[in-house]
Amino acid sequence: MRSQNSIFLFFLFLTLIVPAFLPAQWAPIPSGTSQTLHDVYLLNPGYGVAVGDTSTVLVTTDGGDSWLPVASGFKENFQSALALDEDSLLIAGGNYFDGAIYRTPDGGFKWNFVGEGIDLASNGNLIFALDNETIYKSFNRGAGWKPSVIIIGSTIVLDKLIFPADSIGFCFGNISGFATLSAFGYRTDDAGDTWSALFEVDFPNANAYSAAAFPHPDTGFVFTNAFENFQPGALNQLVRVSDFVYDDSDFSDNWRFSSEIVNEDMPGLIRDAYFLDTQVGYAVSENGNIYKTFNGGRDWMVDYEGDTPLNALFVIEEETAIAVGDKGVILKLTDRPTPVREPAFAGELHIYPNPAGEWLTIEIDRPRTGSLRFYNPAGKMVREEILKRQHNLSLRLLPAGLYVVEIKTEEGVLRRKVIVQKETD
Repeated sequence: MRSQNSIFLFFLFLTLIVPAFLPAQWAPIPSGTSQTLHDVYLLNPGYGVAVGDTSTVLVTTDGGDSWLPVASGFKENFQSALALDEDSLLIAGGNYFDGAIYRTPDGGFKWNFVGEGIDLASNGNLIFALDNETIYKSFNRGAGWKPSVIIIGSTIVLDKLIFPADSIGFCFGNISGFATLSAFGYRTDDAGDTWSALFEVDFPNANAYSAAAFPHPDTGFVFTNAFENFQPGALNQLVRVSDFVYDDSDFSDNWRFSSEIVNEDMPGLIRDAYFLDTQVGYAVSENGNIYKTFNGGRDWMVDYEGDTPLNALFVIEEETAIAVGDKGVILKLTDRPTPVREPAFAGELHIYPNPAGEWLTIEIDRPRTGSLRFYNPAGKMVREEILKRQHNLSLRLLPAGLYVVEIKTEEGVLRRKVIVQKETD
């Protein structure tokens, strides 16, 4: 058994590390607009740009704490943006078949039409743009564009450019079939000069593409949806793709790859995602939630619960990110959580014993409607239940460590620390 002094020191240690343990929070940030926002890009932790409908361009110079509108003078619905430096911006708008790219060298006072495209991407040195006919490449910061070598079929609609490395890039979208859409993609290994298709049959199903993320040039994650009559269906899945090999046998000109369905029933239709590595990632959903995974997408926890569709996500590091969506929604993730006033029922919550062994009892004096969640030392949710007057949780299979109990009701969110310790001989 541990001595009284050991327990005292453990609680002291607990008090010191709790601010670092508690997961960072997604905080709504006033955007000053009700327009749908389609994309966000952070040049560095301080400067970024977000774009959306009716020529909306917003710029932040304080890490996303505030956003100011920048006049563009155009009428397009902007879909994509890049910040080249804190004065030079590229934005793309319109639609897939009639996209336009504009460039400003002076922070938005003057804009010039520079090319055609609907989605923008960068590999750190070069700029790329996508439209219905080709993928363009710019050597001079978007002032001029050169078409690449790619064959895009008439039934293929591409959506997203991704460059996980200087020479390696991917482009994803969908190919139209009978009453449905199926994921389709291309890969380049020569910095965008030539693109070849991903072999369709190597995908594990015929679901439609909804989002993709590549933490490594040879390993990526493709989110899919089982479309029905050309409309999103209820089934959402996550496919891990890897081990790309170029196959030019019999003039096939395809990229072959390995694939695995790592999650057969994703909690929502994913619109954008970002993986920091092959294990840790974020995803934003049409249902308004932000999800986080710690194990390569096999399990996802709700990192933010919302009700407004989210469309784009940009992550600089695990605890620094911005998400944007419909109705001008902007959410900021920071490792400096905003202090939250505890709800009124805080004094009615009882958790015992603490430290706990094999069982933990959680009681609330009066019945309330809400949820109870239990987070492990890695910040992953390991249990979720509908809130009751009393919960008796078995801890027998959980390792020793610092856990967090979270109670969420209409009155607010209440978190309490719990120590799980095992008896020692």
